[in-house]
Amino acid sequence: MKLNHALLMCENITAMEDFFIRIIGFENGPRPPFPFAGSWLYSDGQPLIHLVGKTPSLHKSRHKSNHNRLICEQ
Repeated sequence: MKLNHALLMCENITAMEDFFIRIIGFENGPRPPFPFAGSWLYSDGQPLIHLVGKTPSLHKSRHKSNHNRLICEQ
């Protein structure tokens, strides 16, 4: 089993980016053009942390809460 990504909803995307980049060592990277604010943070070329701002437009999205995605292989 491995982590595919974790989506974290946050009040302040910039502060969360700063934490994950400066303290943990992630890198900011490309993100699809979703209709809501967000950021994808990469480790070893993989987009592991998806930050999403809490905004009214998010209610139209399927991403309404934090989640983790795991990949299980036999």
